[in-house]
Amino acid sequence: MSVSRAGFTLVELMVAITIFGLVSANMMMVSKTGASAIKSEAFRSTLEDEANLTSTRIRRALLSASADSLDPVIQAPLGSDHLQYQMTLGANEEGKTIYGDPERIHWAADPDGRGRVLWTTSPALDDERTLVWSSAIPNLAQGELANGIDDNENLLTDETGLAFAVHDQEGLEREVEVYLTVLRIDPNGKPAPSQRRILVTCRN
Repeated sequence: MSVSRAGFTLVELMVAITIFGLVSANMMMVSKTGASAIKSEAFRSTLEDEANLTSTRIRRALLSASADSLDPVIQAPLGSDHLQYQMTLGANEEGKTIYGDPERIHWAADPDGRGRVLWTTSPALDDERTLVWSSAIPNLAQGELANGIDDNENLLTDETGLAFAVHDQEGLEREVEVYLTVLRIDPNGKPAPSQRRILVTCRN
């Protein structure tokens, strides 16, 4: 005559609880890792979109600029954190070239140590208007230190997060080389830079 046993022993119950705890902990870790990866991917996508949009705006503006209107004309290794220009609108009935209002793309420092890319039309005039193209531009370009040396090997020295160098060679079209660094803090609290090099030939 056999006696049936109902329920679990204490050892069996402890084993079941332990297994359940391990499975739950593993599921939480997988879920947390997945959420972190999604958050990081979203951050990186936003950062790259900002760098692409800013560089596209700069490129389009300079493609429409008159080569003779560029100011200042500074070549590497110095460069400049601003560039003023005018668009060529066409010619009047007498054949005289007509230019648009002056425009300027420039880097401006913020109190928190970062900076912005600003586009200004009619600078220093009554109808001056300024738009922010990016608000995450560092004081120095990616990999650059304020030491008088070309640390990041881009032929510019101590350049800010936005830097212009004008290549003005005899017999060749004038070119503008632009270096842009967008820098934001990632979800893990670490600096995350995205850099662009823009080369524009001014044909006007």
